[in-house]
Amino acid sequence: MLWLGENGFDHGIESSTGGGGYGLVGAGDVDGDGRDDVVTYPRPGGTSVAVLVSNADGTLRAPLGYMQTGLAVGRVNGDARSDVVLAPSASLALAGPDGALGAFAPLVAGGVLSATVSAALGDFNVDAMTDVAVSAPYTAVGEVKVLAGRGDGTFAAPVSSSAPDRTAAELFTDLNADGFGDLVLTDARNARVIVAINAPAVATTPSGLGYGSVIVGTVGPAKTLTITNDGLPTLAISGLAFGGANAGDFRLVSDACTGRALAAGAGCEVALASAPLAGGARTADLAIFSNAPATHVALNGVGVVPAAMPTSVDRSAPAVRVTIRRQHLSRVLKRGLVVTVGCSEPCAFKIDLLRGRTRLARTDARVTAAGARTVVVKLRPRARRTLRRTRTAKLTLRVRARDPAGNARTATGSLTLKR
Repeated sequence: MLWLGENGFDHGIESSTGGGGYGLVGAGDVDGDGRDDVVTYPRPGGTSVAVLVSNADGTLRAPLGYMQTGLAVGRVNGDARSDVVLAPSASLALAGPDGALGAFAPLVAGGVLSATVSAALGDFNVDAMTDVAVSAPYTAVGEVKVLAGRGDGTFAAPVSSSAPDRTAAELFTDLNADGFGDLVLTDARNARVIVAINAPAVATTPSGLGYGSVIVGTVGPAKTLTITNDGLPTLAISGLAFGGANAGDFRLVSDACTGRALAAGAGCEVALASAPLAGGARTADLAIFSNAPATHVALNGVGVVPAAMPTSVDRSAPAVRVTIRRQHLSRVLKRGLVVTVGCSEPCAFKIDLLRGRTRLARTDARVTAAGARTVVVKLRPRARRTLRRTRTAKLTLRVRARDPAGNARTATGSLTLKR
């Protein structure tokens, strides 16, 4: 350790604080003269904080003002002078040209920050304007309020962020060298320091998706989910996955997010649909993986089992066509009667050749699709012997067609065969 007056340090220059029991809290150029001035806080038993403007020779002038403990020093209105935020009253005093502080005015109207005790200044949102974070460590509030600076000494409405109970905002600095400032919190009761890293954050719109009733075995209408980077550093989305009780009952219809790098405030969309595999309530979640903590979006729907559909009965008989070309009796006796039969659908045929009530021949045939085929109806031996003794034969052809449903239709026709 280097002591005063030894190894390069000059002998100490004493300056009175105007009161007893002070310790150093920070420094800043309060009067804008290029030299840092000193801000002190009370040791145990003290009751106030003093700002001491520095002289060119390193000495400090008499205190310009006294305040209660809990403050932060920084430039909030765009000039070269450091201003002071007083935490207990959540108020701001702008430094004048001579280093004197002006009157303290509330950071926001309405006294909504009156319970704060600690404060930290820094450019939280990287817009080149100083912001302020305040907290109340002596109550179990469990939050830090951040007010975005406008660059003119005024601030936007506070935005609350959750924090461990009874922690105080103390310091704002870039701890991980990513170009974005981080917030240092202290917890005096538990003797610990907590670092809140300024990190990307996933926000989804909507926060969950409900699909209502969808018939089992079908895919319902798709719904869009917007994923937004709610932080400042770039959000890199690496993948999506379904999980939960019924993960297989939902589908990713489109994905414009995986592999994307989203700047602050930027967003992308995915489309999801319900595709229930069973009846009843179906629940799952969509996990979004990125360089931020995994985010889960709740999905729900209802699978509806369809009622049994009545079986339709085909009661329509097929249409039948029969064509007989001109033939001689002698040829029919030798080779059989050539007939063309057709049907409007797949059919099975029974073809009878009759003389009066006597059946001379029967042939079965089939078509497997709508259409026609040629069939040879061969006479029975007894019928051939009978017809050999005649020169002219008047016959009847009867064709009965039946479709797969059992519907039948019969067509008949007369023909005369001569030798």
